[in-house]
Amino acid sequence: MIHTMALRIADIIQHGWIDNTSPGVSKGEIYILGHTEPIRLFLKGNCWRDIAGTKMQFRNNSPTLDEETYATLLHLQKGVVGDMTCSLKRKSATIPLNEFEDYFEGGKEIPFAWKNTLYLEWFSIANGRVLIDSTDFEVTLSDHSWTLSETQEQHQRIENSHAMNQFMQLAIDMAEAEAEISFTSSEEVDEYEWEKRLRVKDHLDEAQWLLEESFQEEILDEEEEEIGMIKRHSLVQLAHHTYDIVMEKLGDSKLDNGPRGSLAAAMSYVFTSADDAWPDKGLKIESGYRLAVMKRTLLACQNSIAHCNTLMLEDDSYEAIRTEIHHLRDTILDTIRHVRKQSKE
Repeated sequence: MIHTMALRIADIIQHGWIDNTSPGVSKGEIYILGHTEPIRLFLKGNCWRDIAGTKMQFRNNSPTLDEETYATLLHLQKGVVGDMTCSLKRKSATIPLNEFEDYFEGGKEIPFAWKNTLYLEWFSIANGRVLIDSTDFEVTLSDHSWTLSETQEQHQRIENSHAMNQFMQLAIDMAEAEAEISFTSSEEVDEYEWEKRLRVKDHLDEAQWLLEESFQEEILDEEEEEIGMIKRHSLVQLAHHTYDIVMEKLGDSKLDNGPRGSLAAAMSYVFTSADDAWPDKGLKIESGYRLAVMKRTLLACQNSIAHCNTLMLEDDSYEAIRTEIHHLRDTILDTIRHVRKQSKE
């Protein structure tokens, strides 16, 4: 469930920890009253300067039981850091709440003291903005394994704010896309309904991409991969063949910004989409899903052809690459016609 307002969880916490000893990554565990399994945090971004580079432990000596709040929390919180600090100062009453009425009736001034505030804020696609905000927690910090300067901290706060805003927009877009989906049918749905569902997947994929620390290339055993491809659907084989040709031509330039990198990304999308639509595990895949996915690969092929046209201005050899992609595109069109015909029979 996405929360547009902050989900405040301080009262139900028993204890936990936040570890920001690896720059750019903040992870942790939070234990809730009445439950043994912790809420786990994997967040992109750094804390404020007082916590950055440390492992901070915290404890609430007066937690309350609130199953409704707990039920809304996803156990794995993947997202981005907002403001995280334990050095904010806040005026806090030094008398219990049940004595406030007596003070008001007697016209007496309520006594306050300045206390450090534990303020931990993050944003996840699962729960939106989540906040721990309390002056009553006991906090212990380890030594700093690295530090932020004041300038770096200001820059980090701006980055965290931008990341949270970006995630908030993704959450809103995903909620709007989900609102268009029909969940009432227990039977197979058509390609148009699957297109709506794929839009939700797009937003989840974008969120995952934002959380990645770095791009990691998969190293595959080429011999085993080729043997596996022989048993695959003909479109998957052709998409794999075309992808290999493009990657061999691009070499290291597949990571470039510009038409080469865009060509690599588009062809990777075509292959992985065909692989999803006709998996090698014998799974039953709905025709509507296959049609929706294949229509998207047509657009990726068109983009790839356009990138080849650009690259041909400086390298004639991309004409052969373009021909291969044209053939793949025509095969996708034939496959779409075939699947539609089968679904009507």
